[in-house]
Amino acid sequence: MKILVSIIFVFLNSMAFSQDVKEEVEKRIYISEMPTQAVIYIKQMPIDTATKIKYYFEQDKDRKSYEAKFKFKEHKYSVEFDINGNLQDIEVRQKKSDLPEDILARIESYLTDTYSRYKIEKTQMQYLPLHAKRAFKENIKPDGYELIVATKNEKNKLEKYEMTFNPKGSFLKSRKIVRRSYDFLLF
Repeated sequence: MKILVSIIFVFLNSMAFSQDVKEEVEKRIYISEMPTQAVIYIKQMPIDTATKIKYYFEQDKDRKSYEAKFKFKEHKYSVEFDINGNLQDIEVRQKKSDLPEDILARIESYLTDTYSRYKIEKTQMQYLPLHAKRAFKENIKPDGYELIVATKNEKNKLEKYEMTFNPKGSFLKSRKIVRRSYDFLLF
């Protein structure tokens, strides 16, 4: 009986880990292809001086979303909407060196304890719909941080993860990033 329970536990754990994979495909679209509610939201954002606004349709397994990306006040923004045009989050890119020291220390402590080698490739402040207006103000604490981290596993193989941390820098979750070698052929 213990063996059966152990086998079931291992099987369920492997299923859970296999579901935490990011296989995102992004396609550039016109604003006219965005949901109406998303377009209304974008036009109401205080981004009158934003440059290079681009629109995308994303698909990640069964999840579909829309995204507007632009540069505003020296920062790169990504505003994501669900399929109906409801705001999901706003992410603001920032340099790793611009993270508050205590938060960066917690994040790096987690990474050091978890991986033998790692490199933080991308850092973003994440603002959820309830606090979305904060994303456009300077020095306002985010709802969390999203990082892209390259790691080397035991076999010295490179693996990338999208990791989410809370506002204090504590680890929340991660998804392994899987890039298809033929993505450039799809779109």
